[in-house]
Amino acid sequence: MYFNLYVLYFIIHFFYLQYKYNYYKMKFEVINPVIVGRMKVTYDENSAPDAAKKFWNELSKIIVNDIPKTCITLKDENDKLYHYKITEQKSGKFLADFMISPVDKINKDAEKSLVPTHDKITAQTQKGGRKHRYDDSPSDSSSSSSSDSVDEAIEKFNLINATRKKSPVVYYYYNPAVYEKENLFIPVFTYPIIPHYMEIGSFSTAFWG
Repeated sequence: MYFNLYVLYFIIHFFYLQYKYNYYKMKFEVINPVIVGRMKVTYDENSAPDAAKKFWNELSKIIVNDIPKTCITLKDENDKLYHYKITEQKSGKFLADFMISPVDKINKDAEKSLVPTHDKITAQTQKGGRKHRYDDSPSDSSSSSSSDSVDEAIEKFNLINATRKKSPVVYYYYNPAVYEKENLFIPVFTYPIIPHYMEIGSFSTAFWG
């Protein structure tokens, strides 16, 4: 009697776990680094570590050599943040094994800037470039300087938007200040994958203003 109940419980629990694994998935997005390009940064997975592994497997295909240590941050669909440290060790001439573990200590002030900075960059790069109009005869030198700055910004926007669908990484922003007391490495990408811009920030992004 008890044996049959135990077997029944085991069967039900087994199918419940199968259902949960196959159907109960969450959306996770990598928000540090912020990558603009064709590379996938959003994953439907059962857990944040699973999403982090998927991301690193994709990124490691397009970088040179191994990265001894770096950190990344993911955000789930409920806006919860997950910080992971990734360490790599060479296991062959062209191979490296990696290990993922939670980051021990976070700079809370820097952490607060992650989502706003990510959202700002994402919103800007989805606009499809900018157009502007100003007087042909500026009244003073400050107006002329402002127009030059606008022209430069437009050129950057248009360059990124023109190439973002052709390359995995067109623009790469990273905030290492979040991971307190960690000495980190940033990737070097394989040719011909050369980002037009790589920005290292702390609490904001200078590129997007």
